[in-house]
Amino acid sequence: MVTLRLLGGVSLLDDAEPVTGPAAQRHALAILALLATSPGNRMSREKMVGYLWPEAHERVARNRLNTHLHTVRRQLGPDRLLSVGTDLRLNRPAVACDVFRFEEALEAGEYEAAVDIYRGPFLDGFHLTGSAPFDKQVDRHRAQLSRDYCTALEALAERAEQSGSPEQAAEWLRRLLDEDPYNSRITCRLMETLARAGDLSSAIRTAEEHAQRLRNDLGVAPNEQVAGLARRLELGEEVSDVEGAAGSKGSPPADERGIAVLPFEDLGGGDQARVLASGLHSDLLTRLAGFSGLTVISRSSVLRFAKTQEPISEIGGQLGVGTVLEGEVQQAGDRLRLNVQLIDARSESHLWAQTFDRKITASDLFEIQSELSELIASSLSVTLSSEERLRARRKPTGSMEAYRLCLRGRVLLELRTGSQMWKAVEWFRRATVVDPGYAQAWTGLAQALLMLHEYAYTVPEQALAQARRAAERAVELDPKSPEVQAILGLLHGAAGEGGPAIQALRRAVQLSPSYAEAHSLLSWYSPLLGRVSEGWKHAARAVDLDPLSHEAWANVAYCHVSLNEAEEALAPARRSRQLQPDYPTAPFYEGLALYHLGELDSAAALLRTVTLDWAPPAPDAVVALAAVRAGEPEPARKLLRKMQASDGEGASFYEGLMLAALRRSNEALDVLERIEAWNASPLLHFGSRSLRYHFPEILGPLRSGSRFQFILNQIDRSWGVRRDDSPDHARLRPD
Repeated sequence: MVTLRLLGGVSLLDDAEPVTGPAAQRHALAILALLATSPGNRMSREKMVGYLWPEAHERVARNRLNTHLHTVRRQLGPDRLLSVGTDLRLNRPAVACDVFRFEEALEAGEYEAAVDIYRGPFLDGFHLTGSAPFDKQVDRHRAQLSRDYCTALEALAERAEQSGSPEQAAEWLRRLLDEDPYNSRITCRLMETLARAGDLSSAIRTAEEHAQRLRNDLGVAPNEQVAGLARRLELGEEVSDVEGAAGSKGSPPADERGIAVLPFEDLGGGDQARVLASGLHSDLLTRLAGFSGLTVISRSSVLRFAKTQEPISEIGGQLGVGTVLEGEVQQAGDRLRLNVQLIDARSESHLWAQTFDRKITASDLFEIQSELSELIASSLSVTLSSEERLRARRKPTGSMEAYRLCLRGRVLLELRTGSQMWKAVEWFRRATVVDPGYAQAWTGLAQALLMLHEYAYTVPEQALAQARRAAERAVELDPKSPEVQAILGLLHGAAGEGGPAIQALRRAVQLSPSYAEAHSLLSWYSPLLGRVSEGWKHAARAVDLDPLSHEAWANVAYCHVSLNEAEEALAPARRSRQLQPDYPTAPFYEGLALYHLGELDSAAALLRTVTLDWAPPAPDAVVALAAVRAGEPEPARKLLRKMQASDGEGASFYEGLMLAALRRSNEALDVLERIEAWNASPLLHFGSRSLRYHFPEILGPLRSGSRFQFILNQIDRSWGVRRDDSPDHARLRPD
């Protein structure tokens, strides 16, 4: 009997004796491995040579394949490898393979047998020089089999726990953690199991080892979920109490109709081809986001996987999706080829592959996007409405020049620096000249000008007026565009027009349910207008759609603080910080949460290192408030004097806040009442939210008074909002 071992290395045996000679050479073994792990144990000759000799001429590659097939059949017997038309098939009854036995044991629920069969990673240490497609395929199978092994171990741990043997469960979980050492969920589960077995010291040591592993191997901060569980165990809480807090039982399932479209790889063609690949990717995401039956991961999250070597299963797990699309773009003269493949993120099996070969014209490029978006929807069993199908087939411009100009502007806009935004303004302006009827060019122009304003860069006074004209022109051209509605919402927000801002942004997410940026904007503006519960809903949705966005996680943290849930704000703030270490807003929200938890020293230590462009005095203000609560009023007096010497209504808010902290309540109210244009500047956004939601020990005594209610009414009037339209105002009043 011929036996093929692929787990923990690779070897070939015949009647238990190692096979030597040509049949045991690397390419011969690779052929057997590919067939053993292919659906139905069969593969086309064309695909086989593509995996093994990707750089060779087709005739040469075919000859090499035939030579190896002849060698294997001669040495092992002709019945091991069969030819079926143009396909090759491994005769499974005639070949024993550890992968077959492993899969059969899993299917039968014989998890202990499966674990015994798994001697190590698939094809461990085996690779083919110059065969990158083969190595990539091996990586995918290796990840899948490792995940199956982990599933078996966790099932055994579950059985042991159910039978009342936490000690045995802990042993299975330790083996599981050896295979997946950075998994915080499994770490928590092992800690709980050890605590249940009475081994509290090992449970806490497990947390310490996990933190050390993350720091030393990955250079990331310790996981707060694990650290929090360790703290609760040290405090002597019952295991049943800490399980719910840790959330370690199970993990959220991948969204069955969730898809991540990885950045398209540019296979050559220079700068123009790179811009075109970026534009195709971005436009496809926009079309898919408009399908209500899909969950589409935002571009900012998938960009982190550009040119990645991570297995598809890992990418799908990080992004919480069941399906991944990857593609390659190649430009040759006036033609473009796009190769794409849709992959099941859990099994890493290919659902289908498609090639689009078209001329580089605006019409052809939009046609590719339309066909591909509808093909993806059909593959995921999503039924499109007539309006969704109509929008999927739209062709925004017939001018390739205008389209290219717009693409360049969007690439620059993603860089978020002042100089690049100004360059983007010029590209978008040129696009509107080339095609005055191109709504996306007008939208891009409005967005670039608004972002310069929102990021507090120096802009001419007429910039906001120019942005308004561009947005209004875009609305005239395409009122049902979600991007147009989102820009309209951003424009109204920048102009302090609260009601219209919310209305336009709501319309944007109605038109495009997976529009992460519009959800994020709603999570910011809604609490400003007294709708913090609505803000939280959109913040949570933005994180679902953009799970690797530091800004989305920061907005979740800020909503938690505004909902008086400071403890819950810490993890998302730290996640934001982890994703973008130099992003100052995340540590500010973390410090704000620590302040509200009464951890004053920790809050002050963190906030002294933070500088905010959008609320410059805010970190110093929270540090001063912490000092006041600790019985040290001098920092508040110092900041008060500084604000009194400063101009602007932003300074007036901090002046009033410091006066309130120093128990000079009437003076504080006098100052705050003089502020009229609460909507005039982003510098007052923190002030508006603070008066509504923050600092209860400072502002709480004032909130029930009529003068404070007058100030809140002033804020609402500034934004054009009626107080009875703000359902969360009840939160302002003490119980």
